[in-house]
Amino acid sequence: MFSIKKILYFIVLALIIVLGIYFRIKYFVFNRAFWGDEIAILVNLQNPSWLSVFHPLSMGQSTPPLYLLISKIQYTLFKEGNLELVFRSIPLLSSILSIFAFYYMCKKFLQNKLSRIICMIIFCLNFHFIYFAQEFKQYSSDILIFILIMLSYFHIDLNNKKSSIIYSSLYALIIWFSYTSLFAIGAVITTMLIQKVEIKRLIKFTLPIFISFILFYINQKYLVNS
Repeated sequence: MFSIKKILYFIVLALIIVLGIYFRIKYFVFNRAFWGDEIAILVNLQNPSWLSVFHPLSMGQSTPPLYLLISKIQYTLFKEGNLELVFRSIPLLSSILSIFAFYYMCKKFLQNKLSRIICMIIFCLNFHFIYFAQEFKQYSSDILIFILIMLSYFHIDLNNKKSSIIYSSLYALIIWFSYTSLFAIGAVITTMLIQKVEIKRLIKFTLPIFISFILFYINQKYLVNS
């Protein structure tokens, strides 16, 4: 049986989540015109070469290559449509999914229900998170990816070869989707070291990630002096 406190907790939680989603969708459908940075990315997408996503971007822009590749696919498929809504659909979806991912993380780390409620209020109703949910930039997907990487730590089993290969490959790939994923991956690997996992298994796990990072650094080296 649910107690009154539990029922009240779920009602308040549902209200916060609904409000978070509502505000994100509300500003999305407002469909404001592109501004400077968004237009600059759009100009870069007009390059006919698909390999251009791996080249230095013009107009002072920096966007993860695979995020830009997805945007280029969108541009190719829907360039005759409403580009503002098309390109902002991924940030919107990422921002909405991050709400549920963040709640799952709250449950993982916080036992106190009031603490979860406070954290969810801060996350769901954060003005910057709401704003970037309708901004043609990678920031909303950065948040979602960061949370998912942190949560993935609890599902990695270095003693299980299949699990190790899957997560190692995902980490190696996801670097190309999100700059901030590097910090989350670094936190996961550091935690593994602290937990004193078997070094040989850890090296095998991190090797594909390290190779991907080196290639990523070479590809994005132009940003170092930016």
